This record gives sequence, C-alpha cells and structure tokens, in this order.
Amino acid sequence: MRPLLRFPIVRFMRRRQLLFPLVLVLIAAGVLFQGALDYEAAPPPDPRAPVPGAVPVEPARAVVRADLEKTPLTYFADYWAQLAERSQVHLTSVGAAGPPAIAVGTRLVLTSAEPAAALLAAERRERLVGSGGANGGALEAGPFRLRGWDPDVGLALFEVTGDALMPFTLTDARVLPSGSYVGAVTLTPEGEPAVTPGYFVAVRQGHDGLAGDLVVSMNLAAIPELAAVVNLDGALLGVVHATPDGPRVTTSTTMLRLIEGFDVEDVCRGLEVADLDDAVRERFVIERGVLIEYVDPHAFHPEPSLRGGDILLEWGEEDVTSAEQFRELYDAGTPGDLVRYRVLRNRRRIAGGTLLPDTECRPVSQGPVRFASSGVAFEWLEPEAGASGPGGWQVIAVRPGGPAARAGVAEGDLLVALEGAATDAEDDRAALEAASERTAPMLLSLRRGARMKLAVVQPEEPPAPDAGNEGER
Repeated sequence: MRPLLRFPIVRFMRRRQLLFPLVLVLIAAGVLFQGALDYEAAPPPDPRAPVPGAVPVEPARAVVRADLEKTPLTYFADYWAQLAERSQVHLTSVGAAGPPAIAVGTRLVLTSAEPAAALLAAERRERLVGSGGANGGALEAGPFRLRGWDPDVGLALFEVTGDALMPFTLTDARVLPSGSYVGAVTLTPEGEPAVTPGYFVAVRQGHDGLAGDLVVSMNLAAIPELAAVVNLDGALLGVVHATPDGPRVTTSTTMLRLIEGFDVEDVCRGLEVADLDDAVRERFVIERGVLIEYVDPHAFHPEPSLRGGDILLEWGEEDVTSAEQFRELYDAGTPGDLVRYRVLRNRRRIAGGTLLPDTECRPVSQGPVRFASSGVAFEWLEPEAGASGPGGWQVIAVRPGGPAARAGVAEGDLLVALEGAATDAEDDRAALEAASERTAPMLLSLRRGARMKLAVVQPEEPPAPDAGNEGER
C-alpha cells in the first residue's frame, strides 16, 4: 500500500476519504465490462435442444393425485356402502334369480306381487293340464310358500320353510326429524346389496288417522321392484314397492296392516262359511260341518238349494271339518264342475249338486275342455258386452314343454277351427271333447290378436301301466 501513496492523486483521494469509494467503482466497472464481453460471445450448444429432423419428445408431466381417503365425499359414499352391506343379512331373493325380499320375521319375507302371481298361475295350469315336470319359470317349491298377496298393493308375503332369516328391526318413522338421512337398500339381480341415498321429509296421515305413506326425497326410479327404507342405524322405516299407480313408499306400520289383510289368492267364492263351536255341535248332535253364512245369488246358475244358515256337512263327497278345509276343497275344484253336497237344515239332511262358479263369482254353464295328452285346455269365452258376433273357445292353459307348447300354442289364443271344422259356438263342446281323446296329430287354426296361426299338435302317448303293479292288483 505504501508505494501507492507516493502518487499525488492517491494521497489526495485518501485525504478526502474518496479512495475506498473509488476502488468500489473500479470493481463494479470491471464486472460490468466482463459481463458485456460474455454477452457478445456465442452461447455454447444446449445438450437439451432438439436435434433437427428428430421427433420432439414431450417431457413427462408430474401427476398430482388427491388423497381421496381423506375427503368428506369419500367418507360419505363409503358409509352408504357399509349400510347396504350391513342390511344384506335382512334381504334375500325369492326363487332362482327372483325379485328381492325383505325379512319381516324369522320365517316371513315380503316381496313384490310378481312371484305370487306366477306361482298361482302355475298351480292353476297344473290343475288344468298338469305340470309335465316343469313349472314354466314360475316360482319353484324351494324354501318358500305363499302366505298371501294383494295385486293392487303390489306386495306378497311368503313363509320360509328352510333356514331362518334375520328380520329387520322395525321403527316408527314419525319420531324421525324431517331432513334426516335415509337409504333404500335392496339386492341387484346378481344378489349384491345396493343403496339409494335420500332424505326423510314427512309421514302422510292415513284416512283412519294412523300413519300412512312415507314422503322421501330420493331417486325412486332407480329402485326397480322392492327396497327397504332404513335410517342410519339400519332400522326399517318403510318399504318402496311398485303399484299399478306408480312407486309407493309404505311405512312399517302400514306394511303390517297390509300384511294382515293379504289373501292367499284373489278369489271370489260363491259361499262364505264359518266354523262351529263345540256347543253348537252338541246341540245339533254332529261331529263335523261348517255354517254357511252367505250364498251369492248371482254366482250359481241354476240357483242351488244351498241357503244361508245351512250347516254344510259334505262338499265334493268329502266331509267338511273346518272353514279352512272347505276353502281348500272349494279352490281345488274347476269352474264348471258339478259338485255334490249335503247340508243340515232344520235338523233334516238335504243332498244336492251345483255347478262351481268361476273365480270372479260368475256362473259357468260347463267347465273347460282339457286335452291332457296335448297339454292344453280350452274354455268358452262369452262375447263382450256391446260386441257383435259370437264368442269363442280360448286357450286358458298350456303345459310348458308339452306338445301344444312345442307347436307354438300360447295362452290367450282363440281356437277358430279344429281340423278345418269351425269352432265358433258353445255347442261345439262335444266335438272338442271327442278330439281331446285323439292320439293322431291335430290341426288347430288359431287367432292371436289380429293375426292367424296354424299349429299341428301331436298328442303324447299315455304311459304304459306297470306290469308289476297290475299283477299286485
């Protein structure tokens, strides 16, 4: 430093305390000058620069994933899925791949009216033409037995004959605050639980002052057949079911009242009977019989000698022991069959007979004509009121897999001609009864709606008698 102080300018700058700022200015000027020189120099090649003629490669984008396990929406959806899984133990399916059912008791399930209608149709078909070892897709016997149904309500009650089920816990929806979460749980056709979330709104008051239907806010169109409406604890508030007027949400209390009024079959009986108590039996000195409470005067033609107040002792050559047994005997008959009976009137026994009316309490002159070997039955259909022309012989039952079914005959077809001979009058019954015994192929001319159809039916050969059994007889 001392050699520099020999210069007068340096000594002057030092005395004025300007030496240090001058040094800083010189350093800054040098740095700026060096930067200017670097800017003018050519930049080195960038190794990341694209090569001319090569396909440009787009750099990979960073994927940002949300932590769905911690979002409120995920917790909400997961809770509904857990509620559906918890409710699965209270749900089952009626029949193979049948509609879902709700366990309302350890031995009782509530389901839609579809399997009940199919079962009753199969039983009626079997009475007319036999089952032939098939049920046509109707409900199999399996672990379910029909207890009652109501087609207008769209519900049916079945008894479980197999393993016991775990029923829902029923609760009154009127204690639930409006706006509470509810869910409609059901089973998919694959047997998996499904849930439709929603909100509880209110309970409509019924005409009798009791709880009526549920008012809920949810997508009822997503529920095809039947679902249980439950609260967040899984207790049953009501049932969503299909009716002819659209979906209905019935409260659990209304559901119980409906079940009590279910009928095993929507059948009108021309006779209404009641059981006799022991004192009445002792008074009349009888061991069996039921009281005829009412006789529908429009159901029978000609009018039978049965009267209200008679004690019915025999029906169809069988002793009548109870009202339930009589209903079974009555329902087992076929409309138009002649039924023999015996009654006690004024301590006198009177015997007679009557033609059984149909299931709508309409008189039937004669019963259907059954082609047992062909698996088909015909019944005379009266012309509708105001319609011109005669009625016709209608197919009322076809055995699934039988000869008539294989030929294309279906229920509801109208028989126009048999082997070329017209069958347009009720008096053609004799010709049909004679043809029912044939074993040769038969040509049927049928009308289905506005179209005609020809079918050749080959009756089945009757089974040969067992020689061993014949020998024992």
